[in-house]
This record gives sequence, structure tokens and C-alpha cells, in this order.
Amino acid sequence: MVVRPHAVPTQKTKPQKEFEQHVAWVLACYDFTTIILGVHEDLIAEHTKVKRGSVDLLAYHPVRKVALLAGCTLNVPKEEDYAQLVSIRSMLLEDWKGDIPVRCELVMFTGAPDCAVASTATIFDPFISIPNRNGVTVIDANGLSEALVLLQERKEEEFLKRFISVDLA
Repeated sequence: MVVRPHAVPTQKTKPQKEFEQHVAWVLACYDFTTIILGVHEDLIAEHTKVKRGSVDLLAYHPVRKVALLAGCTLNVPKEEDYAQLVSIRSMLLEDWKGDIPVRCELVMFTGAPDCAVASTATIFDPFISIPNRNGVTVIDANGLSEALVLLQERKEEEFLKRFISVDLA
């Protein structure tokens, strides 16, 4: 695809995949290095084939030292979407020894406008409580539109402060 793009047959893409790509482009405009995971977005346990979590894209801001684990959905996110991101972060950080050199933020991008985030905890088991959805920043269609305006106005700092919770000091 990179060396001989003319030799690859054209494919009809799905709106979900295009949305993920466009979110990655917006983040790249704000100096994030992005990776769309595509067919590799699910983390599957080796021996049991159990899906342990899912993340649509990874983004890293080298100056701010913040990594984003991001989910993308065209509709209002489901409880499972939030839980998948929390699960992935937990797995990635569980074996880390010492101080983590980057901040790891969870972000859910959605094409739905006015997507409110409830503040109740999600409990799957009486003995285990997943952190509430407020641990995941939701950037809805209105927020993405605002991100584009801030980009045109060259207000990167404002975007990072309002949507990614990045310390500007």
C-alpha cells in the first residue's frame, strides 16, 4: 500500500473506519503521533481466546508526554466501550515498575452530538467496581467541531487544556 499504492485494489471503507482515521488526523494536527489499530484493536488472551479489552487508536504527544488510549464510535458510547478502555489501561500499566514516564489518558470520541457523561460507577460484580465513566474523557461531535475551530484559530493550548486535561505549565 505504501510502496505501490496503485497495485492495491480499491476497497469500500466503512464509516466507522473513516471516523477513526479522521479522529487520528485531527489529533495529528495537534502534534500527536497516532496509530490506528484497525484489525489489531482487540486484545485477546493467548490460550483462551477471551477478549480482554479493545482500543481503536493510540496517540502520543511527545512534548506533553501524554499518551491517549482512544475509542471511537459513531453513536453514543455504550457502558462496554468505557469498560474496554479502562481494562486496556489496567493491563498496560499492571506490570510497570517504578514511575510511569507518561500520563495515560482515556478518551472516547463519538460522532454523536451532545453526548452527556453520567457520573455513576459501573459495577459488573458485587466485589469489583470499575471506575466511573468520568475517568474517560468524552469528545462528542460538538467537541470535535470545536477542536477544528481551535485548530483554525491556532489555539492548541486551549484544545489540550479543555479536552485532554493537559497541564500547560
